[in-house]
Amino acid sequence: TGLTGATGAGYTATSTSSVTIGTGSQVFTTQAGLAYLGGDRVRVSNSVSNYMEGPVASYSGTTLTVTVDRIVGSGTFASWNIGLAGDLGATGPTGPTGAQGPTGPTGATGATGVTGPTGTTGLTGATGPTGATGAQGATGPTGPTGSAGPTGPTGPVSVNYVKVSSADVTTTSTTGAAVTGLTWSVSANTDYNFHCVLISTSTATSLIRYAVATPASPTQVTFSVRKFTTSMTASVQENIAVAWASTCTGCTAAVTSGVSTTRSAWELDGVVRNGANTGSITIFSAASTSGQSNVTSIGSFCAWFSP
Repeated sequence: TGLTGATGAGYTATSTSSVTIGTGSQVFTTQAGLAYLGGDRVRVSNSVSNYMEGPVASYSGTTLTVTVDRIVGSGTFASWNIGLAGDLGATGPTGPTGAQGPTGPTGATGATGVTGPTGTTGLTGATGPTGATGAQGATGPTGPTGSAGPTGPTGPVSVNYVKVSSADVTTTSTTGAAVTGLTWSVSANTDYNFHCVLISTSTATSLIRYAVATPASPTQVTFSVRKFTTSMTASVQENIAVAWASTCTGCTAAVTSGVSTTRSAWELDGVVRNGANTGSITIFSAASTSGQSNVTSIGSFCAWFSP
């Protein structure tokens, strides 16, 4: 018996290459001097449930390239055992069909198809008998308000009155004082007409003086004073001569009348076009001489309106 020959190249190998299980070309670094040839079928396994199979594409030095065509399991591993694998056998005949399994659950309803075209209208049937009257429905919402009609005619002007009612008003001031009771409130930017009847008496040397006070900065103030004598003739004095207006505290315009030591009626008529300030119109009275007096008696009044 001769000597035992040297051991030939083997097929058992390992690899620590990190490779993800998958088909196609896979490269492993393994031992040199193995017996693998191109076309040998190999199995590269990490475990019985994670491995790859395929023919050797090339083997050189320590690099083994396998064209994987069968895999079992999944994952990435860096510990592999490499060995020969048998070729895949031919596909066996189809086995008998198994019994039908139970019917699965009904799937979701599909989307509704598009509506088909409307068919032709059929003949109108005979009119049926009139049904009973239904209950009255709820009242609908109120419709929109119609446009405003034309403005009606202006109504009559309302006349207002103020008067001296509680006691005669005696004025000894030469710079003017309000006649108590003869005052009324006014609005801004408004016209006022007034007519006053003043029952007045002065002392022997005092001229009767009357004035009109308004809110600051009126647009216009115009008035006149008339005295009626016992024969009912009128003596008219316009307020163009306003000699004492500058000394009348708070007055807008003033007029000086004559002396009347007995009661006499004086008419004061005027117009005030008020400016941007609210306030009041007040009748003022004054004596022309210090120490004398001007008396405006109960019953004196002013009627006024805004046209």
